[in-house]
Amino acid sequence: MIVVPDYSSFEDITRPLLNRFWPDAGWDIRTSRSAGRIIEVMSKKGTLSTIYVRSASDNRNVERIQGLTIDWAWIDEPSRMKVGQKAFNYTLGRMRGTSGEKRTLFVTGSPRGFNWLATAWGIKEELPPHAWQSGVDTQPDYYVRAARTAWNTENPPDYLESLIEAYGEEYARQELQGAIISSEGRIYPTFYKSVHTIDHAKAMRLFSHTHNRSGGADFGWTNPAALVWGGWDSNGWKTYIGEWYHKRKTGEEQGVAALTASQNYGITKWCCDTENPETINKWRYGFELNGKRYKVPGVKDAIKRWQPGVDAVRIQLGIHGVGKLDHPGHPPGNKLGRPGLLLSEKMVNTIEEFQSYREIEIDPDKPPREGAVGECHALDSVRYDVIDYHLKYRPKDVHEPRL
Repeated sequence: MIVVPDYSSFEDITRPLLNRFWPDAGWDIRTSRSAGRIIEVMSKKGTLSTIYVRSASDNRNVERIQGLTIDWAWIDEPSRMKVGQKAFNYTLGRMRGTSGEKRTLFVTGSPRGFNWLATAWGIKEELPPHAWQSGVDTQPDYYVRAARTAWNTENPPDYLESLIEAYGEEYARQELQGAIISSEGRIYPTFYKSVHTIDHAKAMRLFSHTHNRSGGADFGWTNPAALVWGGWDSNGWKTYIGEWYHKRKTGEEQGVAALTASQNYGITKWCCDTENPETINKWRYGFELNGKRYKVPGVKDAIKRWQPGVDAVRIQLGIHGVGKLDHPGHPPGNKLGRPGLLLSEKMVNTIEEFQSYREIEIDPDKPPREGAVGECHALDSVRYDVIDYHLKYRPKDVHEPRL
């Protein structure tokens, strides 16, 4: 089976490629019925094969993938598909042919950042250099080979240079160099691990100069419950130094963890997810655990407005004072600026969520909706903390922290 973004793409792009390259590979195209989107080819072994062509332009077309039994599949430009993730999952589920050949799914196209496709292939960071040379096994049975537009021997003169100038540096890295970069599809596209994550000892030194120490709490059971905490300095910059991230922990156990962080690091305020008011009241007014009495200081109902909270975190991620300020995690003299939000390297779950939290895939059959996909328990805690600070301490007409 061949899966394409739409049938026009197949007729204009994919079919001419097949007609050009398959005969060179020893495949003789015997029939090609456009109306039924079926191709029949004779392999060099003398085997006649039927190849189905399916479109992923909408849910109705994607449903036609189901029911087939196939030996292999090729998905072209899945990131351009309106329902690409569903098409990928359906295709993967139909690969149960009994020909004896190894079942293989090929995917070709330009990357679109750390989207659902990168998640399926287990790609969490930028590809290593050898991905462009020998390819890289990203996880068992998943392989990536990157390529650059410059390698195309049929590029006209000055073609590449004109594109680089038009695209800009980051988009050119994605479209022309095959780099999987962080921007497209991510809720927090300006978060970079190399920029916003620093050595824990440095984070603690910065934290020692903060005066407004607060944290966020997201409750859970089957899903992880999370705490994050840190301090705000006089410039309105936040340094997070710790997280607590566990499944199947009671609200009381999480409360003890919050109280411990308060005692050890001077956290005076916790912005808590209002989905669990019973736990909030226990923290606020006291609870018992293993025969001891506990009470968490500074418990506050979180501001749950998702989009304003996301916007506040995006503002906080901004880099300030480029050319004037040293980056705390880089050698002195590198005037790369000071991020408004820094994480200790020990906050592995928060870092992972920043990199993987993504926009909801557009469903053409449904109205747009607010929200995202991916684990966000630590990120929700960050969001509660940041928007609370912004609404309380930052004037409405201020969009950047003070330098």
